[in-house]
Amino acid sequence: MATNDYESSRRPQAPASAEAVRVPPHNDEAERSVLGCVFIENQSLDELGSRLTPEAFYRENHRHIFRAMLEMHQREEVIDVITLTDHLAAKNLIDAVGGPTFLSRLSSAVPSVANAQQYATIVRRKASLREFITTAHALIDECYGDVSDFESFMDKAESQLFAITQQGTKRSYQSIREVISEAFAQIESLYKKAEKVTGVASGFIDLDEITAGWQPSDLVIIAARPAMGKCLSASSEVLLSDGRVRTMAQLYEARDAQVAALSQRAMRFEAARVSDFIDDGLKPIFEVVTRSGRKIEVTAPHPMLTLSGWR
Repeated sequence: MATNDYESSRRPQAPASAEAVRVPPHNDEAERSVLGCVFIENQSLDELGSRLTPEAFYRENHRHIFRAMLEMHQREEVIDVITLTDHLAAKNLIDAVGGPTFLSRLSSAVPSVANAQQYATIVRRKASLREFITTAHALIDECYGDVSDFESFMDKAESQLFAITQQGTKRSYQSIREVISEAFAQIESLYKKAEKVTGVASGFIDLDEITAGWQPSDLVIIAARPAMGKCLSASSEVLLSDGRVRTMAQLYEARDAQVAALSQRAMRFEAARVSDFIDDGLKPIFEVVTRSGRKIEVTAPHPMLTLSGWR
């Protein structure tokens, strides 16, 4: 037994998992440079504050410092080593950030104040990578579980990842006086027009009633994955999940239907609830004839599910 124990102790040990020693993406120099730029030029915080939040910083002491800077900037206080030290001391955080000595070294370590936005971009990208890792791990864990609704899971995953990419979007600000003045001028102009559609008509009747047309500065994207929406003629017949057949006109009047939809994965019919009904106005209609001789009248962008996918 002693020999076996000795032999086992001599066997090479498996190396520690690389996953266990990985350090999350970050750049200490960029973080310190951002903070140092604020010391040198307080007004740089107008731009930096629109791109970064304290949570974007990896180091906890850097988060404390940047949060304190934002608080002081909102109160229009001068930010330097002395005033920031006093502010942090009042919150009992001066020792947590490294003391006055650490604060004084920040401004001296800045390569160039002119590059403040580039430093902020580095910090924001590293923060986004950390958030991607956290989100990806959560999605992976969910994948190992029971994903009963695949489409909903994919929509959630897409929205979570998209939200991360939007966090670095630069925001601009206007004073409330300017915003109110512009708003009243626009309201007065629209009132004088006395028209139902005050912007650019989209051609979709129901949508124009809701939005009054596309308005200046609006970014409106109408898109969906295949099978999420199709444009058929009013006389087109649709198979319901209970076996009944109804025309598009009848379904539009009822505004409720559960149809027999063809699943791309299983290539079989499955019950699916129609999410919305939209009258998209007058459009050219084309007759599509399949190899089997079946015919359907649809608009030009109507997708068809084939054995090789949506076309």
